[in-house]
Amino acid sequence: MLKNIRIKNFGPLKDLTWLAPSPSINVIIGENASGKTFLLKALYTAVRAAEEYRRGDDKRTFKQVLDDKLTWTFQADKLGDLVSKGQKDRLSFRAQIDKQQVGYKFSASAERGVGEHTENPTTRKAISLFLPAKEVLSLFHVIKTSRLTNKQFGFDDTYLDLVLALEHEARVGHVEGHFSSARKTIESLLTGRIKYADGKWTFKVGSQLFSIHQTAEGYKRISILDRLIVNRILTKKSILFVDEPDAVLHPTAILATMEALRDLASSGVQIFMATHSYFVMKKLFLMAKAKELNVQVVSLSSQGAAFSNLADGMPDNSIIDTSVKLFVEEMKIQG
Repeated sequence: MLKNIRIKNFGPLKDLTWLAPSPSINVIIGENASGKTFLLKALYTAVRAAEEYRRGDDKRTFKQVLDDKLTWTFQADKLGDLVSKGQKDRLSFRAQIDKQQVGYKFSASAERGVGEHTENPTTRKAISLFLPAKEVLSLFHVIKTSRLTNKQFGFDDTYLDLVLALEHEARVGHVEGHFSSARKTIESLLTGRIKYADGKWTFKVGSQLFSIHQTAEGYKRISILDRLIVNRILTKKSILFVDEPDAVLHPTAILATMEALRDLASSGVQIFMATHSYFVMKKLFLMAKAKELNVQVVSLSSQGAAFSNLADGMPDNSIIDTSVKLFVEEMKIQG
């Protein structure tokens, strides 16, 4: 679980202190370029570095793992480019991941490595993932070739980590508890299921197989979450980062996706998401008011960050303001 987050001079995030994120669902909102995806990636790189360090036969030091994760996730020409423009102080990141502190600092002159950093944290056993706004199944081999063979910037580590996780086969046996509830919600949206065999993805409906390139974008996005449940990559200790969970989804599917994420959160998965969607906000608001889960909202702006709990009401934000503005316009037209 992530908490006690302190970030300074990290791109658009000039000074953010977030001491107590929700253990369930956290929603990041704000105008374009306010730093929503930047924040998700900053948190993700720290968590994944703690998870990849000393996993299996990996002999890299924690600094090497962290350097690689920052480089390949943000894909800046040099790490120093991530330091907020016009700032003399160093970029600083610190967060508590489970029971340990993980942090680092570097200046605008940094090339490929951080300066001050956490020494040898305990390896985190869970696997956390980032679901980007674009679906990855159609680009599966392009992503792998670009990154693993050609070693080129283009698809960052959020994409690579996800496609490698999706390769794991579904395990025999039923998933339990709230993971099972999440699967049932997802299955209610789908007419079939994705399959990976002979190096290619297909969508199976009954006995028929369809090319993944002929499969609806929304089905592919939802199927990815289902696959991560059945292959047991997502566990109760995972942290899930979701960028624009509403992307390419019909409003009905958006609401069901929020219900599936609620079930994952109830199983112990901590979730961080960034969104522009009224439907996402409204559905989470209703679930929070019904005391189905704890939802915290972080509103980013040029003035900094504001924090609120959805159970206390919908915070002031441009998503709701724009919806109200359209309603007012409609009332004027109707006279």
